[in-house]
Amino acid sequence: MGEPEKHRILMVSDFFYPNFGGVENHIYYLSQCLIKEGHKVVVMTHAYQNRSGVRYMTNGLKVYYVPWKPFLMQNTLPTFFGTLSITRTILIREKISLVHGHQAFSTLCHEALMHARTMGYKVVFTDHSLYGFSDVGSIHMNKVLQFTLADVTQAICVSHTSKENTVLRSGLPPEKVYVIPNAVDTAMFTPAPERLSRDEIVIVVISRLVYRKGADLLVEVIPEVCRLHPNVRFIVGGDGPKRVRLEEMREKHSLQDRVDMLGAVPHAKVRSVLITGHIFLNRCETFKSYRVHPTIYIILYFEVPLFDICLSFLLKPCYLVFWISLDRKKEEIFYAIMISIFYLISSNSHSFCCLMILFSFFFLNSLKLLCFSFTGNFRCFLSIFFFPLQ
Repeated sequence: MGEPEKHRILMVSDFFYPNFGGVENHIYYLSQCLIKEGHKVVVMTHAYQNRSGVRYMTNGLKVYYVPWKPFLMQNTLPTFFGTLSITRTILIREKISLVHGHQAFSTLCHEALMHARTMGYKVVFTDHSLYGFSDVGSIHMNKVLQFTLADVTQAICVSHTSKENTVLRSGLPPEKVYVIPNAVDTAMFTPAPERLSRDEIVIVVISRLVYRKGADLLVEVIPEVCRLHPNVRFIVGGDGPKRVRLEEMREKHSLQDRVDMLGAVPHAKVRSVLITGHIFLNRCETFKSYRVHPTIYIILYFEVPLFDICLSFLLKPCYLVFWISLDRKKEEIFYAIMISIFYLISSNSHSFCCLMILFSFFFLNSLKLLCFSFTGNFRCFLSIFFFPLQ
């Protein structure tokens, strides 16, 4: 047998460096791995401020920053045929054999996939997120997705839940959609050399400060937690449109010494931020790779997933996991933090099995929450694991 065919791949998305995010990291590291396998990889994205034209990154990764400016949430203005000329030029100049688009909300991705199929290229689409069906934005986006992916060669999703969501939204045959889960490079993310003191409890939040990541809930929850626990401090990493609200909250409640705003955190520095905390708080969409981080760092971790879906796995029974899916109220995060803090300040190092029953009754009676609804609508999943952090 001869050597496998080497491809010349064009990665297309509105989301790439110097912007920070999961999609950006995914494209970069996937490109680096493909280059190591002997493939030629080129990235096409829009211009970022004064970064325009052709740039080269590690291992000769060529990036085209096309002269299109973003107009909303790092997306370029939809033009359908406005990018045809430059897309065609890149495809021919680089002798591309495969076009790989990323993210359903990327305008550049949809236009490039459409033009590439028109020119007869094979195209692959990767969906990184879950989206709904009932709100106006999702309805219009799903119509665009059906149009763009009607003739796609293959599609990739990052979880089985994401695959089901994409198949329903786009109308793609399930046999065309493959699942490749996200992962964490354990060589880059290693535990802290020493255990942290519990005299001060540090809660770490690292995500884009946008609505769908729960930034509005943080604005409501942080002052309450700081009021009840004077030894609690927050570290917030990330940037976004909701950062202004967090800054205003910090000023209003005089929490400058207890809420550290780090801004955008480069991927290389995420590990150094995470190991400074006792609790990792995150609101996500059921399948992201940062669920694996707490098991690597051996810290407490809980999440509040969206869309009433709870999927995860435990690598080691050495931390607390707290999942609640309700109506996106601030109480769900607030009481989860309370339980985590209670565990950290407890003097006992043995298992707290009875607390599972205690807090189950607390939620049922005080918050009127039903942890397992037998009416067919899954509303709440509560899972608490208490183990000594030795």
